[in-house]
Amino acid sequence: MGDCKCLELTKFTRIKKQSRFVKEFLQSTKPKYIFGINQIAKVISEQVAINGFIDEFTVQKNYLDKPIVSLEAVEDDALVVIVVALGKPLIAEKKVSQYQFDFLDCFSFFEIFGSRDSAYYVLNDDGRGYSK
Repeated sequence: MGDCKCLELTKFTRIKKQSRFVKEFLQSTKPKYIFGINQIAKVISEQVAINGFIDEFTVQKNYLDKPIVSLEAVEDDALVVIVVALGKPLIAEKKVSQYQFDFLDCFSFFEIFGSRDSAYYVLNDDGRGYSK
């Protein structure tokens, strides 16, 4: 029975952390990047002003009129949403975890961002509901 409460607390803590990241990604002036170039990256970049995209394997210099940079070029205080797909999101997370910047996978991002009818609601700091 005690394990269940621990799991609930862990899930709550994870959701609260994710919610804080999304709120900061939507509202802060910190540098913002999307790791990966695909349709998901396009959707996010159409909703949020970003500084650029991260891609280690392309020869392109720009995508959707934003620069493509390497991981090494990303500022330590940046916020990064990982949209890498095709069975490699865990590899991407492992790679970015070696850097100082904060990051979140796109599935968790959309779990929060897309909640409450995609109205940009995020979990309050007290965990009691959502606000814009």
